[in-house]
Amino acid sequence: MPSTGLNWIGQPLAFAQLGKDGYEALYGREKSADWGSPNGVKVLGAYDKLTPYWMPGTQTLTIDDADQAFAQGKSAFDVGGTFTLAFLQEAGMRADDILAFGLPAPREGAVKDLALGPIALTGLALNDVSPRKDEARKWMRYLSEPDVAARFSKAASDLSATELGAESADVLGPNLARLMATFKGTPENTYNPYDTSFRPPTLDMDEAGAPLIDMSPLRQTGPAQTGLRLRKLIDSYWKEAR
Repeated sequence: MPSTGLNWIGQPLAFAQLGKDGYEALYGREKSADWGSPNGVKVLGAYDKLTPYWMPGTQTLTIDDADQAFAQGKSAFDVGGTFTLAFLQEAGMRADDILAFGLPAPREGAVKDLALGPIALTGLALNDVSPRKDEARKWMRYLSEPDVAARFSKAASDLSATELGAESADVLGPNLARLMATFKGTPENTYNPYDTSFRPPTLDMDEAGAPLIDMSPLRQTGPAQTGLRLRKLIDSYWKEAR
């Protein structure tokens, strides 16, 4: 997916580098603050520093393929979420051989203690026309009990929505505990992936992510040219929205 690098690294990096207002302005109409501005080029320059470390062909891999490559020792790092740990262990990696941590903030960035808003990729829902609604509701409540949720998290190597309390680190292990800690922040220092209110309403994120791929890992363009391409693309979406 062309948008993966932008969504998973580029945007939280921009939030940490520029702060909430500066990050949101990258998608705005003001050329003095958009992706083509000095602020935008600064973020893209920081992103471009990853270029030497991508494995060859990474731009063609699916998320699962990339995770598998890391599990097989073909890449030095893997960008993912809490769910990635379970996949890596299913692929044969030992938990002790994995060091997981949240995306670090740039040393000179506006947000020093970057927190990441979680995205729920899986969940449970109760169908209103279910013939066994009461039983299903009881089972969902059972699964949400702290001790049951703790067992689920440990067995699945993933996080439950249930607060596990002070002993969560012992239950989850060091990797999941470190990732869980990145979700604890304030509105000022938390990157919220669900908030897209400042972007053009019909912006195609795969289109927006394509210029980043040409820059990193493909080395076809640099940060300044990439910023101008993003400016032109986002401007076209704002014109459509009028």
